[in-house]
Amino acid sequence: MKMLNPLLKKLKRITFIILFLGMGAGAFTIGYKLTSFSKPSETAVLNPEESYEKIAFDLKESILEEVVKKGELIVLEVELKEKVTIDESWGDLTIFKKIKNIEYFGLGTFAISLSNLQKEAFTVDSYEKRITLTLSKPVIKECFIQEEKTLYESTENGLLRFGEIALTAEDSSLLRQKVLVRMNNKLYSLELQEQAQIAAENTLREIFKGVVLGVTGEDYIVEIKLY
Repeated sequence: MKMLNPLLKKLKRITFIILFLGMGAGAFTIGYKLTSFSKPSETAVLNPEESYEKIAFDLKESILEEVVKKGELIVLEVELKEKVTIDESWGDLTIFKKIKNIEYFGLGTFAISLSNLQKEAFTVDSYEKRITLTLSKPVIKECFIQEEKTLYESTENGLLRFGEIALTAEDSSLLRQKVLVRMNNKLYSLELQEQAQIAAENTLREIFKGVVLGVTGEDYIVEIKLY
């Protein structure tokens, strides 16, 4: 019995050490698992500059998608008028006078197209909240005579002249062609070209501001550069 006592003591000591090591290993495993589960997931964080660039990119895509739907825009309509005098007088004496006045009315329009607008035509600065659009100037879309408005005055005859001045179909056609050329030339005047440009800038500005406001809910500054 005396010989067994030291052996039992050794066995108890070994058992205690094994249990202690086992508990330590278990605690380490649990702790590791808890640490692993509690570790937050990694997310991509954009710096401010990258964030503004992404906003600008997305906004540009949205603007382009909406604006091209507008197609061709009539930015200015101009009412035109030309008075033509047909003179069949004999010399300069009043008694031989024979003239007829015809007043023609027409309409000229200036247009600008957005149907082929490209991304390169405008820039978006989401930080400054500014859009800059570079586009060609409006062009003359059409010029025509409003036939139903044409006024034919009665022939003015001197004392020794009688009857109306009659125009053949060919005469009337040639006259209308000349009037149309005059009206079209007026549309190329500096004054009307400037009016068309101002009208185009205002129209484009309102369109872009409206689209951006609808997409972002924010008011952007819109600069228009026409060349």
